Amino acid sequence: MADSTKRAQLLRGLLATTTSNSLIEGLSSSGSIESSNSFVDGVASFRQRLINAQESGQPIPRVRLSNGDELNNVVVTDIDVDAVAFTDPSTDNTAIVRIEEIVSFGTL
Repeated sequence: MADSTKRAQLLRGLLATTTSNSLIEGLSSSGSIESSNSFVDGVASFRQRLINAQESGQPIPRVRLSNGDELNNVVVTDIDVDAVAFTDPSTDNTAIVRIEEIVSFGTL
């Protein structure tokens, strides 16, 4: 219990010190309402897939990040507005990743 509380506090601390402007930048750079809606729909759909993965509790075989790193066999333990906490069940290590840094997750 203390570990999960500590993780939640670390995640909140990270999110308090970092601000994601990707959604705002994407909306302000789009030329029309239609493209804004598709951008928002894409973010919402991606976030929903993360929520589904968290609810299932099943390990995700591979998470690819924009810097080329990969997380293997991790579980989504917490999702916030702009970050996700992934935990490796075999080592109990947690990685907090900004959603905008996730290129893909699953078996792709």
